[in-house]
Amino acid sequence: MIKKNILTILPLTENFSKSKAGAVSLFIKDNDKYSKFNNFVVGSTKHKDIISNNYKNFNVSRNLFSLSKNTNYSKQIYKFIVSKNFDLIEVHNRPQIASYLIKKGIKNVSLFFCNDPLSIRGSKSLSDRSFLIKKCNNIYFISNWVRKKFFEKIKLKYPKNIIYHGCDLTLKKMNKEKIIIFSGKLNKSKGYDIFCEAVIDILNKYKSWKSYVIGSEPREKYNFQHKRLLHKGWLKHEKVINYYKKSSISVVNSNWEEPFGRVAVESAATGNAIIITKKGGLPETTKIKVFLEKNDKKSLFKQIAKLIDNPKYLRSLQKKTLQNFSHKSKDIILHLDRLRDKM
Repeated sequence: MIKKNILTILPLTENFSKSKAGAVSLFIKDNDKYSKFNNFVVGSTKHKDIISNNYKNFNVSRNLFSLSKNTNYSKQIYKFIVSKNFDLIEVHNRPQIASYLIKKGIKNVSLFFCNDPLSIRGSKSLSDRSFLIKKCNNIYFISNWVRKKFFEKIKLKYPKNIIYHGCDLTLKKMNKEKIIIFSGKLNKSKGYDIFCEAVIDILNKYKSWKSYVIGSEPREKYNFQHKRLLHKGWLKHEKVINYYKKSSISVVNSNWEEPFGRVAVESAATGNAIIITKKGGLPETTKIKVFLEKNDKKSLFKQIAKLIDNPKYLRSLQKKTLQNFSHKSKDIILHLDRLRDKM
């Protein structure tokens, strides 16, 4: 049987590199590992450590002949598509690009949403989304929450098509240390300031515990310091996973409506007790979690302290989280392949 050829189109903001891979790049990496289809990826990055050899990089800039970088990017992709032979075109998180290609006569275009569709150019209006429903081969959503946002004010029977981002289960043995971890963008939207305020009080009370912060945020600067609050900066994905493996508690206390939440998924896959807010698609990331009813210093301190003061409860949560982990990368990609087969 001849394999279908897929062209994956990344957002311009995505770096398909080993050192700077974002959520979409990590999903495509899983796809390449487990899918039965041939996959070719296009994107735009200045980094040289590309994840896959089946990749073409476009140099994109705004110029007099295009309205925007996305328009320039779309034109280059269109020329590339017509010079090749792809069975499926899969656009990630850029409905504007999907619409452009469809209007240019490109067939078999599917679209993946991993952010709120009402916040993205090309899917904000009812007419935008109606066009995509009619013309796209398929539309996939990273969570039920994202799907619900897409179908606001639209009454239509449409396949559920939830394609979560997953993670491989690689934890062979539970070898947890007294570590509380926060990973991601270090800003108020992610609840970073609240985390630091609470965890510094935790570290002052519980002398044998420490905390790791992984990530960066050039637009917001904070100066939270404690001798056992260790800032690791931006790390390669493999190193981040290793920190999850040895930590005990993960805090994902977002203030904004998270479309899904890769940090929570990876924390669950490595057997951490997870404290999350009920924001967006975060509740869909793991079956076992501790909900933060109010995202403030006092409430977060209370939940962390409860876990530390009850070691048996903490170990039970860790074990149940790992046992009930349901977002396995292989299962997700095989499910996606079955949907592709129907096209």
